[in-house]
Amino acid sequence: MNHEGFINCCRLSLVALFFCLLSVVSSNLYSCPAFMHRADLGQIKTKIHAKDLSLYSYQESTKKWHLETLDIEKADKLSQIDMNSINNFEKDSIFEKNTRLVFEFPQSVTDRFNPDPSSPKDLKNLPCSNPSFIYEIYSPRYHSYLYLTDCKENSSSSKPIVLNDISQDLIYSSFFKFFHYPKNHVAFKNIEVISKDKTKFISAADNATLAVYLDIKYFLSIELGASNLFSQIRSWFTTPQQKIADVSFFWKLLFMDIDINMRATTSFYKESVFIPFQMNVPAESRDYLNKNSGSLYSWNVNDIISYDMSGETLPIFNLSDVKKAASSKLAQKFCHGKLCKFSLNGRGPDFNFTAYFAMEKKMVDLGFFPFLVTDEAKARHDLGWDSKINPALKNRIGIYMNVSGLRTGDYYWDFWIDVDKDRTNLPAVCPTPIKVSPIFISG
Repeated sequence: MNHEGFINCCRLSLVALFFCLLSVVSSNLYSCPAFMHRADLGQIKTKIHAKDLSLYSYQESTKKWHLETLDIEKADKLSQIDMNSINNFEKDSIFEKNTRLVFEFPQSVTDRFNPDPSSPKDLKNLPCSNPSFIYEIYSPRYHSYLYLTDCKENSSSSKPIVLNDISQDLIYSSFFKFFHYPKNHVAFKNIEVISKDKTKFISAADNATLAVYLDIKYFLSIELGASNLFSQIRSWFTTPQQKIADVSFFWKLLFMDIDINMRATTSFYKESVFIPFQMNVPAESRDYLNKNSGSLYSWNVNDIISYDMSGETLPIFNLSDVKKAASSKLAQKFCHGKLCKFSLNGRGPDFNFTAYFAMEKKMVDLGFFPFLVTDEAKARHDLGWDSKINPALKNRIGIYMNVSGLRTGDYYWDFWIDVDKDRTNLPAVCPTPIKVSPIFISG
């Protein structure tokens, strides 16, 4: 294998592993926001200026409107955010197809604006004097209503919900504390969550490690560790309801810094995080890698968090399944049409969480999907990474991704973490499903 082929092989595996890595980092951390696009307002024929948009809730008992927080940002088809567009209300900024509205429903249930047609007073009770449209936004999950208009009022200001402390390598809110390694923003030293009585923070997970094993055909086997992954925050952006990190990644291998050509605009919300991924595979991995090649991101378990290990929402790691993943029907039950969904579910004190993966079926058909590893020591031995079972690793679980079946090309998928203190029977899916309907359009 030539030098270029070896580097491509490394790059392929490292990009693939980042998916599983972040699935764990945030899974114990973070209500689920809603997204709204121009297509949701199909009946409006005229241009809408972003600076004129306002979001309101309504209180029936007082007949009063309350201005709510609304973020406006431009995002491409892969949900990568233009950092310069966030709440940047330029005079010519138009609400168009690549503009996304981001908002969360208030903690308390908001009422429906349902005026009495026979009451002139009710008919005049609008958010502002002359709106050209009002759209009702209903959340089945929260049983609440919000209203989008062009009242030309800016969102109410409030203190940021998610903060970071660079000096302590810490990202935090009133609900969690996430301590990361100084040069690796996606690997955690410790994750703490607020106790049920809200008097202290409790350690939920610690000592995350990353391993990438490259079993290169006709060459040698290489294992890379978490210390080889470096991340760089290109910029931070803070709004009252989210913190956005524009992150780039690379690997240090011997004297080389290998650019893995991956960028992610990660959005941290009150109790959820959204990481849209895209990656390019530069070479046919099946030509370079044996079937035990892949990545494993693992962490210590404790009695604070319990995990669903039934295999109903995420395949359980088994070596025979891994080796035939690309040709078996193992993951097909998670697919509906062209989309496949997987989730790692857990339960902690006074809350539940879901790490939610959504990817195209063509990726699953190539064997690229997450496995839940319930015993790191056994999994490493089964894969041939370790010659003997290491007892020190038996109390660790993780996510394994196999990359040996990927073809050359571009891939993308959505990844969400949702924490819900009061889980209903509705599925935990982000962004939160909404129903949009017009209640008033002028002209």
